[in-house]
Amino acid sequence: MAKEKEIKELKEEIGLLDDILSALVELLEEKGVLKYEEWEKKIKEKIKENEKLTYSKDFHYKIKYCENYDSDWKKMIKNQGITDLSIIENSVRFNNLLLPYCNVNQHNFKLKYELNGNDLQIVAIFKDIKATKCVCPVEIFGTISNLERGNYTLTFIFDNRYAETKRVIDEKKFEIK
Repeated sequence: MAKEKEIKELKEEIGLLDDILSALVELLEEKGVLKYEEWEKKIKEKIKENEKLTYSKDFHYKIKYCENYDSDWKKMIKNQGITDLSIIENSVRFNNLLLPYCNVNQHNFKLKYELNGNDLQIVAIFKDIKATKCVCPVEIFGTISNLERGNYTLTFIFDNRYAETKRVIDEKKFEIK
């Protein structure tokens, strides 16, 4: 019931804003300041501009089997990082392997995306009050779309809030042509 009320209020607010904008454009058109065709063209330009600025992202992760924390673990750590990177038109697809603690789960692990210019960062955050003496491979895969032409850097960062460390797992450069 509350959600229906919110939707109704949003519709009313959008209707009011539409009326305000229409009245303003009509007034400007009557005074010869603006032609409707110019206004329509400007709207289309703004929409196209905003489409370019809208990056879409789709990330998933899968927690695999756990491994004992022994000498093989050091070998496994070397395999951490970006395992696959492909460019398709204006999108980048990736797979990344991360080796956090075995007690990683959907309640203490999340992915965050940050964009700084042409630096794309995927931050894997582990937040728990304890850690285990084994590792669970976490496969992170996803796509970032609607990238403009240019050179980019894709960086995977592990933010281990249990150990209070933040480190780069891997970094790859690529170009959208």
